[in-house]
Amino acid sequence: MRWGGLAVAFVVFGCGATGTEPDGATSATDRADSSSSSLSTSSGSGGSSGSAEACEPTDASVRDTIVRPRCATSGCHDAVTAVAGLDLSVDALADVLVGRNAGTCGAEVLVIPGDPESSFLIAKLGPSPSCGGSMPPAEALSDEDVACLQSWVLQVSPSCETCGGELCIDIDADPQHCGDCGIGCPPGVACMEGECACPEGTSVCEGECVDPESDPSHCGGCDQPCDEGLFCLFGECSEGCGGLAECDGGCVDAMSSVLHCGGCNTPCGAGETCVGGSCGCDAPPTSYAGDVEATFVAECASMGCHRPMGPNDGAEDLNLASGSGYAGLVGVPSVQCGERLLVEPGSPANSYLMDKLRGIDLCSGTAMPKNGGPLTAREIQAVEDWICSGAAP
Repeated sequence: MRWGGLAVAFVVFGCGATGTEPDGATSATDRADSSSSSLSTSSGSGGSSGSAEACEPTDASVRDTIVRPRCATSGCHDAVTAVAGLDLSVDALADVLVGRNAGTCGAEVLVIPGDPESSFLIAKLGPSPSCGGSMPPAEALSDEDVACLQSWVLQVSPSCETCGGELCIDIDADPQHCGDCGIGCPPGVACMEGECACPEGTSVCEGECVDPESDPSHCGGCDQPCDEGLFCLFGECSEGCGGLAECDGGCVDAMSSVLHCGGCNTPCGAGETCVGGSCGCDAPPTSYAGDVEATFVAECASMGCHRPMGPNDGAEDLNLASGSGYAGLVGVPSVQCGERLLVEPGSPANSYLMDKLRGIDLCSGTAMPKNGGPLTAREIQAVEDWICSGAAP
């Protein structure tokens, strides 16, 4: 996996296991037969003879007899280290496993209810998972413990909204399910706090961001078209545009319209405003060290993700630890996205970092942070303002 074209070298779902995601890696479904057939022969050979207390396929038993003593240990998936962003010391295992991405292993899902063969948690217990090494790294689980985990996966239920899919969905931030399942935002538009983040002064109508003050098909509101030959002027149908420019039946001020800035059908990018007929940024002076670094350190450089781990600089070879993030972001090219930069000073619309934070226009992978939920609207706005004002150190 690459993020912004930076090669991946990472810690993967377990203490001390490192590796890279191979090109053309098989999906969980594709490897289901091989992983499930190998578990009974590999997990028990050389493995422990089972927990001191026999495991039962319940949340509490799986947690207390297998997960905590074997996985949530110091330096691994405990609350302090939480390798690959996974803290298995929690009381409610379903909250961190069911419907959750496998941290640094692409789009793999840790636990798919009712489907142990496609659950990456089970695949990681086998001898050759598609991403990273087998878990636990020191000694394999017994056949009995693996069978108990498989039985638990068969009956566990998600504790989150999935909108009919395998992954947990945050309807406050998912542009495909914004505010509710199946409500999608227009292409390239983020979902912020359950609403599509169309430019200021515009609204979502029929899957597009439109200006009801000037759009002849939605004049004054969605699905309020003007009669043929009339124009939409300040939200009302009119016979002419007065001194404003006419664009596709609408009357616009090309000096200030974010959809027609400087001329018809020349929209400004996300985070930009139209001033004097030119798209630009209107953000207060900010700095990386003073306004955004603390967020990246807390949300991205923690828990085994974008921080140095062994010989690597963190996931995607991107180190966002204190004092290192600025150099890894500003002006760094995104190979998989052509000429796009992770951060292009002065242009949030051309900065791939903003797309990764919003979950839109992604070249590969998923929105970031992958674990712990998306950044808040205020945190994302701070990053946008920082880029918009010139991406100062």
